[in-house]
Amino acid sequence: AALVRGIHMEAGRAIYTIMIHEYKACMNDYLASVRSATPIHTMADIIAFNDAHANTAIPLGQHILLRAQYETSGRMIEPAYLRALQDREDMIEKLDRAFNDYNIDIMLTEAFSTLAPFCGFPSMTLPMGQRSDRAPIPCYWMARRFDEAVLVKVGRAVEKLLDLHLKP
Repeated sequence: AALVRGIHMEAGRAIYTIMIHEYKACMNDYLASVRSATPIHTMADIIAFNDAHANTAIPLGQHILLRAQYETSGRMIEPAYLRALQDREDMIEKLDRAFNDYNIDIMLTEAFSTLAPFCGFPSMTLPMGQRSDRAPIPCYWMARRFDEAVLVKVGRAVEKLLDLHLKP
């Protein structure tokens, strides 16, 4: 857990940097490919729509759109983006090393993290109990890269072992 926590602390900035750089490029490519009767064809159009309909448009995420729009070129060539890609490769290497050095196939982590999907490791969340307010108590699992099969097997075994029947 401490190893993953340390790697995750390093990952935060890289995850965000990659996200905003790729978001603009991918969103603009997607919107350009969609044949639609709406006036939304670029990320700038989404931002303008949200601003024009601030009282009804979903306000969450507008700051991310603004950063992606005005702090990136949309070409994914900025030095910060390229450094973040290298940081991700370093994190993948550290996670691979942890799985190999400790001879483990799957990790149970203490908190949800975007680290696994960010680095291409399969992950899942399972309920392991329920709080007094009926919210589920989750546990988070990560397997070696490209080993979804072991993740599914462990998930199934955990579900059978716990035999939970949660009522929301």
